[in-house]
Amino acid sequence: MKAVLKSIICVDAYALWRRKLNGVINELLENERSEPYSFYINDQEVAGTLQEALDEQGLTTEDVIKIIYQPQATFRVVAVTRCSGTLPGHTEAILCVAFSPDCQRLLTGSGDATLRIWDLNTETPIHTLKGHKNWVRPLPSPFLPSISRAARPVGVR
Repeated sequence: MKAVLKSIICVDAYALWRRKLNGVINELLENERSEPYSFYINDQEVAGTLQEALDEQGLTTEDVIKIIYQPQATFRVVAVTRCSGTLPGHTEAILCVAFSPDCQRLLTGSGDATLRIWDLNTETPIHTLKGHKNWVRPLPSPFLPSISRAARPVGVR
């Protein structure tokens, strides 16, 4: 459902930047938290001040102006509050991961100088690859067919 505001407000068009327009619309909509919006006059986005947008279109502050607002996409990070599973085995931090194309296997590289291939259905290691002399850092995924063994970084077995 689209909110229709019937409010008439008087503002100083020279001082009303897009950020301030956001504040005005959030207050008129009584939003609990400030949401970002885009503003349009005659299908042209207001990029600077309201006065600049009016000047570009040959409008004056004496004209009745219809300003259309549209919410912009927002992304909020929500903290994870529970762990659905663990993969015990590495003795140091995991530094890189790669999923198989079918998402049935996981490859992890660790500071303990090992790579492990995991079965994600049973959450158990299938293979432990030892022999690295140092940390196993991010590397191209061996699950990707386009990466040949010769193209892998030196030291990767």
